[in-house]
Amino acid sequence: MKYYIYDAEVGYEEFEDLKDAAKKFLEAEYKSRYLAFGLTEGAAAVDIIFKQKDGDEITLKSSTDFLSSTLLNKNPKRFMDSMIMAYRALNHPEYHLVSMIANHQEEELEKDAMEME
Repeated sequence: MKYYIYDAEVGYEEFEDLKDAAKKFLEAEYKSRYLAFGLTEGAAAVDIIFKQKDGDEITLKSSTDFLSSTLLNKNPKRFMDSMIMAYRALNHPEYHLVSMIANHQEEELEKDAMEME
């Protein structure tokens, strides 16, 4: 699995090394309308974290895009391991990831229950 930074104003840059990608993303100034960090393999890519401006502060936000990603469906263990390593490299709390997965599973269970009625 590789890593990338996508800046809506500058474009896409791919990295082999997580440490290099994380450092560049954390140091990147937030000047465009969208700046994201993601995972990629082959032709598939998915944003996992993005920068967002909250008032005068720039914060990192978790993306739920991975929940419908072909990368997750293709090899869930490998993808989740890579995602956890990326969260750690970006100093982004893993509880965000756990919360997103739990909420998604709850929604899926509710949807299944409604279909059974």
